Amino acid sequence: MASLNLATGLAERSGSNVVLIEADLRNPSLATRLGIKSWPGLVQCIDHGFDPVAALKLVSPLGFYLLPAGEPATNPIQMLNSDRFSRAIQRLRNLADWVIIDCPPVAPVPDVHAIRANADGCLWVVKSGSTSRDLVRETMQQVGQELVVGMILNEADKTKNSYMEYYHYGPVGMLGSGA
Repeated sequence: MASLNLATGLAERSGSNVVLIEADLRNPSLATRLGIKSWPGLVQCIDHGFDPVAALKLVSPLGFYLLPAGEPATNPIQMLNSDRFSRAIQRLRNLADWVIIDCPPVAPVPDVHAIRANADGCLWVVKSGSTSRDLVRETMQQVGQELVVGMILNEADKTKNSYMEYYHYGPVGMLGSGA
């Protein structure tokens, strides 16, 4: 959901040309949430050489384009490590002011490690009350702290805000920044 909000905000506020790529090939949900047909999508661009620009769907009235995941991937890690994936990202970068890549959770699946080679930065979404600090530190080291431009604390409970009070953060906000 953070990627949808980011894409919407960038498109609305700056008038930028924004492309959101649904790269969670194991459990895609963006196209379904938005009520958009998912075929053709990223999987077809990688598997069959489809032009990613032709597969873009305008998300109206939000004002950005979505490249849906497409049909389920049989080997997501291989696809995301492919030259075709890199070329698709580059093709979209040439057309858009912002390319946002929606990824699966970092910890349980290795897909993000393949995606990071094509990313300039990473906005980390951390679920309050269930993601340990140790896990955040460990995965940040694996992905590369230099890529992390910020963090969002998701599902924070305003009534149980001792963590945020301790670190002097409000109920919702950025936990850190780099880059």
